Amino acid sequence: MKNIAYWSPILSNIATLKAVVNSAESLVRYSNNYNVTLLNTVGEFEKLKSKNTKIKVFNVEEELLKTRLSGVGFFKTRFSMIYIFLKCFFPLKNYLKKEKPDFIIIHLLTSLPLLLFFLFNFKTKCILRISGLPKMNLLRLFFWRLCSKNIYKITCPTELTKNYLIECHIIDRKKIVTLYDPILNVKKVNYLKKKKNLIIKNFFL
Repeated sequence: MKNIAYWSPILSNIATLKAVVNSAESLVRYSNNYNVTLLNTVGEFEKLKSKNTKIKVFNVEEELLKTRLSGVGFFKTRFSMIYIFLKCFFPLKNYLKKEKPDFIIIHLLTSLPLLLFFLFNFKTKCILRISGLPKMNLLRLFFWRLCSKNIYKITCPTELTKNYLIECHIIDRKKIVTLYDPILNVKKVNYLKKKKNLIIKNFFL
């Protein structure tokens, strides 16, 4: 049995939330070989607690859950992320040391887990999930190269992003793979297909 943890602090209702939840639900729906835990930082996975699901929700920092952080606006979002970084540094470190998940999949605010993996020796394998096309400034390039030895895999949503990261020479190209966002709900699609009056326009699959 493999233990999988997801780290993705989400401040607003964006596609990443659906991608994380669908990814986690797919693991427990189609296999009995995984224990899945969503790391709840600001209440992004609070609704799943009341659902009858095999997915666990772990509160990283209780005090942070009571804080209403803004995810709107450039400066407010940056301030919120810095605050989450500081509040979750030791709680996330303690979780990784105590629970020892086999894998942790990191989506947003990846700088925190990457720094922890650089500073401490965990048994957990770190999978970095890229969303979109990252802007590689000098600071980010330096940081990712510094932490690259501690990254098990980098997954990209498109071939374009994958090729871009390969050209940046951040990490061994064998560790970079394409994995499309699981934002579609297969159960819902199959249900809609049965409706006779279903018309889909301007949609590419």
